[in-house]
Amino acid sequence: MEYSYVLFDSSQDVKQDEWYAVCDLSRNPFMDLRFISVLENSMASDSQYWCALIYDPQSRPVAAAVFSLYRVDGSLFAPKFIQVMAQATRRILPSFLMFKLLLCGVPVGTGGGQIAAVDDVDWNQLTSALDEIASRLAREQKSILISFKEFDQLFADQLSPLDQLGYHRANSIMAYELRDHFASFDDYYRTRSKRTRANMRKFFGKFDAAGMSYELKKGGQDIESVYTDDVHRLYEAVFDRAEFKFEHLPADFFRELARQFPIESCFTIIRHDDDEEIVGFCAGLASAEAHHLLYCGVNYEHNPQADLYFNLMYRGLENAFRGSPQSVHLGASADEFKKRLGGQPQQLFIYVKAVNGIRGWCVDKVLPYLFD
Repeated sequence: MEYSYVLFDSSQDVKQDEWYAVCDLSRNPFMDLRFISVLENSMASDSQYWCALIYDPQSRPVAAAVFSLYRVDGSLFAPKFIQVMAQATRRILPSFLMFKLLLCGVPVGTGGGQIAAVDDVDWNQLTSALDEIASRLAREQKSILISFKEFDQLFADQLSPLDQLGYHRANSIMAYELRDHFASFDDYYRTRSKRTRANMRKFFGKFDAAGMSYELKKGGQDIESVYTDDVHRLYEAVFDRAEFKFEHLPADFFRELARQFPIESCFTIIRHDDDEEIVGFCAGLASAEAHHLLYCGVNYEHNPQADLYFNLMYRGLENAFRGSPQSVHLGASADEFKKRLGGQPQQLFIYVKAVNGIRGWCVDKVLPYLFD
């Protein structure tokens, strides 16, 4: 007998006892229904969300998943020459290689997917059910592309039955994780090499000399009023410089994150002492076993004399270590610096399938060339 499922149009409608019986939030807080509510409340104009519970023939919940609809650039992870070609073509055809993408996951970089399953789940049955849901939503929303994102090697291998359902497996981003446990920032500092400690002291010295100070806050400590539109422009400055621009977050995402997670969300705030102006911030989300550094914002005018980015990362780690996590997820990009922080690289993977008629068939033929 096949698995069945129930699809919910809102996180508010989900049967919470069944959802949390499947989802382990100790390492993946992004399966918390409050996080889905953050996205629904802050990004409804750009995306749409569904939650699914999957049941075995005995009506026992065996898996949960989040689906979303989001408009993306199909050349995002393509080789450079295809990106250049796409940009040139868009001068004539603005929507070239732009798709409404049906995601099994969310349009936010979380360093992991939004699928949870019990230990004894039948992966063949589960992937069949997930594909059925994704295909149904793609038809209803007129999306020609489905993507399951983003999974580590083990989870991607467990999802390998998707290969038989017409999906292409591809490399996604390289994420970094600090896997050692540290009781405090001082504990972390003592484990760094002599050269690294010297560099850290140099960063901290420039920070102090530039007249900067920092605060470590929880979301419930008035972040909603602290995170002004001016502060959000610091995020925009970092976004504009990003190599890969998959998601673009509104200011309400950060305010809603603080509201929904008053204890678990962590914000590192940097101010210029002369005028109390906020010139940098870093946002993170903690769970019982892991801390996830999510997004930051930087005033690049102050960056040269204060090394704001480096200090933000180190003070973000200090904020993380206050919760004594087993690991800290550092996110993607800034590869060399995150290696120096002690981060271990982890390749993440996606599965992609084109659907819906002639356009979908054409896209399917070029999919293998869109991913480097």
